[in-house]
Amino acid sequence: MTRRGQVLVAGVSLFLVYNLNLRAIESRDTRTIEHVALSIAARVDADLNEFPALHPAEHLTDPSGATIRVDGHVRATYPVVTSLAAVPFFWGAIRFGLLDPEHPHSIQIEAVGKLAASVWTSLACIALGLLIGKMGTTAPAVPFMLAAGLATPLWSSASQAFWSHAPAACFLALALMWIIDRPLTSSRAVIAGVAFGLAVACRPLLAVFPVGALVGLLLVERDHRHSLWLVAGCAMVLAALGIYHLASFGALLGGQASLESSWVHQQTHRVDGAWSGNPFVGLTGILISPSRGILTFVPIVWLVWPAARAVWTNSPFFRWALIVPSFLFVLIWSKYAVWWGGHSYGPRYAADLVVPVAMIIACGWGRLLSSRTRGATVVVVTALVWSIGAQAVGVFCYPNGDWNGSPVDVDHAHARLWDWGDSQMVRSCGAGLYRPRWLR
Repeated sequence: MTRRGQVLVAGVSLFLVYNLNLRAIESRDTRTIEHVALSIAARVDADLNEFPALHPAEHLTDPSGATIRVDGHVRATYPVVTSLAAVPFFWGAIRFGLLDPEHPHSIQIEAVGKLAASVWTSLACIALGLLIGKMGTTAPAVPFMLAAGLATPLWSSASQAFWSHAPAACFLALALMWIIDRPLTSSRAVIAGVAFGLAVACRPLLAVFPVGALVGLLLVERDHRHSLWLVAGCAMVLAALGIYHLASFGALLGGQASLESSWVHQQTHRVDGAWSGNPFVGLTGILISPSRGILTFVPIVWLVWPAARAVWTNSPFFRWALIVPSFLFVLIWSKYAVWWGGHSYGPRYAADLVVPVAMIIACGWGRLLSSRTRGATVVVVTALVWSIGAQAVGVFCYPNGDWNGSPVDVDHAHARLWDWGDSQMVRSCGAGLYRPRWLR
């Protein structure tokens, strides 16, 4: 079987694994995104007027910031590109009589959203596998994509309901795949720019990656026209998005300004504002919090440190396209006041970094192999097994135990994020397997 065939088979296998729990792991965020997709598929409009349960009450914006009233319409504040990525799945469900758009059942909407999320996450992993194959590294593509798909929040969060992480990861992987292809042409550069733009439209903080790729191209490419085409492709997407925002919200940023407003953050998360966080506290929590830390839930990510040192020395382009943007992403994330990601399992925001981090480790794979010892191998295997097990707890047990909500809402009692005596992973695992609603 060819390498591409192996990658495709591995991607299908990941899709099947993502659906083994026979349920979606919903939240207010994903529910709103999915309803927008349903509205577009059924009525070709992105408002939520037909879903009273999602309407804000007496305020222009509901306390969670998910919806807002604009000129008599109820609109979602989440990125519309994310919902557009789910539209084909909802259209297909309507077309084949699996979903009644006039009287949709919540379980049906969840099921279609889960299908869309698992497909997009699988596609992101397939793109990552193909990308590693194009990088000229000794790293094995299939094991890397399987590890990325199962040992990270791509499994426990992105694949389980339609967050924006899954399409963003896929678009980012496609953008990087087009931009590293050699010889680079203007058409590839503009396609990479479009993919970067779509990734940023889903997850705005990913803007650090097209900027890093642009700097890398300017430094290593003699023909700067490719850089211009990269900018043009990205600008086309963001300009179209800005026009939609102005038409629908009367603001260039659309609903994002409302979603990240101080009022919403004070009401929902008990913080002063979106960027009022202490970066030292945020960085410490991102790394080692017992209920949100990357090293707690995904310890295999530690391999990025020795790999990045090798990449920094040997690959000027990847230095700027991967390492610097990843560092900036974490730095900005640490300043974000709600660095723990609200009600979710583990470090959900880390799903945005899986593709570039996997690429960095793949680039430095030769260096890692050359320094391998028996003890190091045992540590790496243990970290990988722990990482997969931690994600499996989220997939099969969470939200059993109701760690986010009890004894006090974690968004109101932030000290709970540091309680090693009551960690989310341990409580969820101890509460046992979660039984899907439709089986009760």
